[in-house]
Amino acid sequence: MKTKNAGKFYIIFLGFILSGFFLFAPLFKANAEQPAVSFSADPSVIQKGESVALSWSATSSMYCIASGGWSGSKLLFGSANVFPEKTTNYNINCVGPDGITSAFKSVGVTVLGGPSPVPISGPISIEQFRVGCAANPSPARINEEVVFVASQAGGNIPVSYKWSGGVAGTDSPIKISFSTLGVKIANLSAIDSFGRRAEATCSIQVLSAAPSPLPEKQAAITIKKKEPAKTDSQVAAIGAQEKGKSLLLWFFLILSGLTNLALIIYIALTKRGEDKIEAKSRF
Repeated sequence: MKTKNAGKFYIIFLGFILSGFFLFAPLFKANAEQPAVSFSADPSVIQKGESVALSWSATSSMYCIASGGWSGSKLLFGSANVFPEKTTNYNINCVGPDGITSAFKSVGVTVLGGPSPVPISGPISIEQFRVGCAANPSPARINEEVVFVASQAGGNIPVSYKWSGGVAGTDSPIKISFSTLGVKIANLSAIDSFGRRAEATCSIQVLSAAPSPLPEKQAAITIKKKEPAKTDSQVAAIGAQEKGKSLLLWFFLILSGLTNLALIIYIALTKRGEDKIEAKSRF
């Protein structure tokens, strides 16, 4: 019985250990994947013409990018001799395995007699560097001006752009027109001040040229002939004609009214005579 209970105890204990491992292992893994970098300059104060030894070492990183007084991609550890001619800042940024987190260090070297270094201002972005592009108008027509615009998210400015494919250039926005039909593809490549790269693709369809507007119809111009001025005799003759027409119209109206009245009287008298004849026949 004791052996059986002891076996159950060991199983339960092992279960707690495994549960704790699976619960806390991601935390240890996350802490282990945080990039870190050490960076130094020796000596940090020199006379003009002397050299400075830069040394660095990064952990939990994929690559390092140099900026400031030096540039380019760097190994995760190493050293380099530099010969600054003026007071300069040397920067190094090492990006973690996730491509988002990074560790940044900066050292200053003072060159006696040279100008002071420019301080680093503004926050350093550790967000994932992304770019996008768009075209307007879409769709477009042959020989119509199209504007391609680049946009960024994350990264550190300044950001340099390069267009390829159906569009060529290094500006944003960039204006272009197409002389052939079809789908035009624009490839955008960008790099921020820390050397992080991002790419995007956008396209636009080019249609046939817009139909030319029809010529406007000329408005019909009606030329009204100017009638000659009428004499007094002509005016009197026209007035007499109009008066004669009015009298003739009144004559027909009166004649029509009298005819209708006579017809009504006739019908009434005829009806009255018929009523009298019918009354006598009853008696």
